[in-house]
Amino acid sequence: MTSPIIEIADLSLSYGADEPVLRNVQLTLERESVTAIIGASGSGKSSLLRCINRLVELKPQVRITGDITLDGQSIFAPEIDVTELRQRIGMVFQKPNPFPMSIFENVAYGLRLVGEKSTRVIEQRVEQSLRLAALWDEVKDRLDSQAGILSGGQQQRLVIARAIAVEPEVLLLDEPASSLDPISTLRIEELIYELKSRYTIVVVTHNMQQAARVSDWAAFMHQGSIVEYDNTTALFTNPREVRTEDYITGKFS
Repeated sequence: MTSPIIEIADLSLSYGADEPVLRNVQLTLERESVTAIIGASGSGKSSLLRCINRLVELKPQVRITGDITLDGQSIFAPEIDVTELRQRIGMVFQKPNPFPMSIFENVAYGLRLVGEKSTRVIEQRVEQSLRLAALWDEVKDRLDSQAGILSGGQQQRLVIARAIAVEPEVLLLDEPASSLDPISTLRIEELIYELKSRYTIVVVTHNMQQAARVSDWAAFMHQGSIVEYDNTTALFTNPREVRTEDYITGKFS
C-alpha cells in the first residue's frame, strides 16, 4: 500500500487572541483519490484547505501549531518555497475567479509564472488542461476572447484548467459548485471523478449528496476538529460517532 501524500498532525490554527479555528486536526490524504470534507458553516473546513497550501498565512496574526507533510516533508520547513508549494497544491475557490484576460492567457498564466518560455509547450499545455477540464470543445474557437464572456460553470472549469496547467500533485476545491446551476454542478462532479486518476483531490462541500457521489473518503468537521474520518460509504451508512449521524440525518446543520 502506498503512503499517504499528505499527513496532518495535531494541526491547530488561531488568529491573534481569538478562539482557535482549528483544534488538533489529524488527517491523512490518500493518493489519487477524492476526500470530501463536510460540516456546518464555521466548522473550519475552508481554513483547513488554506492551511494545506499555506494561503492562510496571508491573513494577519496567524498562529499555526502542529504539522502538515507533503510526501513526507513538512510544508512549514524553512527550505520550502511557498510559491512552489502552491504549484504542487493547487486551489479552486467557491466563486469562479478568472483573471481579466483572455481564455488562453488565464490557463497560460501559471505556466508563465513558473518560467515556461516555450510557446509550443504553453500551447500544448493550455489545450491539454482545457481538455482535461472538459472545456476545450466549447472554447477552442475563441481562445482570444475575454474569460468574462463564459458562463459561471464554464468559468469554474476554466479556473480548474488554470490550476491543473502547472501539473499539481494535489487539487483543493472549496465548494466548487455551490454557486452553479444543477447542470454545471453535474459537470463539475463528473470532472472531479475523471481527474482523480491524475490528482489527489480534496473537496469541501455542504452538499452531502454531492460528497457521497464524488468522494472515496469523507471527513466530518465540527467546531474546528475532525470528528470522524472513514471511507465515504462507511461514514454515510454506518457512522461511528453520534455527532456525525446527527449531522448527516439533519438533526443539526
